[in-house]
Amino acid sequence: ALEGGAMPLRIGEFCYLGQVADTYLVVRDREGALLLIDQHAAHERVLYARLRHGAFSGTGQCLALPLELSLHPAEQERACALQETLAQMGFEVELAQGVLLARSIPPSLNRAEARDFLREALAGRKDDLAAMFISLSCKGAIKAGQRLAPDEAAGLLQQWLETPERDYCPHGRPAVLRWDAGALERLFKRKQ
Repeated sequence: ALEGGAMPLRIGEFCYLGQVADTYLVVRDREGALLLIDQHAAHERVLYARLRHGAFSGTGQCLALPLELSLHPAEQERACALQETLAQMGFEVELAQGVLLARSIPPSLNRAEARDFLREALAGRKDDLAAMFISLSCKGAIKAGQRLAPDEAAGLLQQWLETPERDYCPHGRPAVLRWDAGALERLFKRKQ
């Protein structure tokens, strides 16, 4: 049973058992193997896959007060070049007289994260689209140390299971570790 006596949640052929250290999701697969899934790495992979397919285009969260950034001339050029890419990510921006106004931002970011991301992108620290997608995925992903309710964890697991190349985050770190019965027996020195 999960915390509070709740029963394990089934997600397809997987069974969610709980969360450890407010960072790792504990899962049992159909073969009975134990999986630990890094919630940040898994969510990064989900967001990255969505960004690559333009899933956030037109889905930005509207801001009551636009996010305003003063631009240097080089940043203005870069902002013009990036306008379409930013729209694909969920930003709605307009440029006027050396100022960038963001009227909406990606749904996974808060205002401060969106400002940081735009500053990085406009400064050219993200040279290609993949690097920008990785950065945005990282900023928007669930953080390590964030407690998830069982239904939130189940939702993340469902999305992660439907994502290609899910075993690694976009940076190349593992998103999942798996131990079958044999591996567990070796860890407990039952078998060599």
